[in-house]
Amino acid sequence: MKPTSILCAASLVAILAIASRSQTPAAPAARIAIFDTQAAVNATHEGQTAFANLETKYNDLRDKLEKKQAGVQALQDRLRKSGPTLKEDARAWLEHEIDAGTRAANHDAEDLAAEANLEQAALVRSLRTKMMAEVEKYAAERGYSAVFEAGGPQNPLLWSTPAINITQDIVGRYEKAHPPSHEGK
Repeated sequence: MKPTSILCAASLVAILAIASRSQTPAAPAARIAIFDTQAAVNATHEGQTAFANLETKYNDLRDKLEKKQAGVQALQDRLRKSGPTLKEDARAWLEHEIDAGTRAANHDAEDLAAEANLEQAALVRSLRTKMMAEVEKYAAERGYSAVFEAGGPQNPLLWSTPAINITQDIVGRYEKAHPPSHEGK
């Protein structure tokens, strides 16, 4: 191949590369943000009130459960203290009552935990749904390409600059969109 042919070929490749770059518009810079749903839900007045109400409800139920467990403990103490002097039928009755009370208390504790977990999950799901509507509006208004979850074991965030965390902005928007009700006050 002649040197002029090589030079022409190289020039043609360079011109095509420049032309192709000038025809492809530069992609806009992607804007990303992070959002901590759990922190936001916990920071809202609605979330704080709902969780406080759940806490009160389940504290009352826990108190009833503890009274049941204390009754079983009292029977166990009675059996332990008067064990050698009890008649066989009295001993059998106490053992039966302890066993039945223990089973009932364990069953109640499992039911209480399951019910509390379900109710808390439903509450979080409801608040999260409303919160996500605010996240979507906020991201669209400000031109974000993506918003990533910042918390929880399923979404470990290793590092980010605080400048891209929109959690407090979303909490503020949420509070404006869902002001606390003053019913019953």
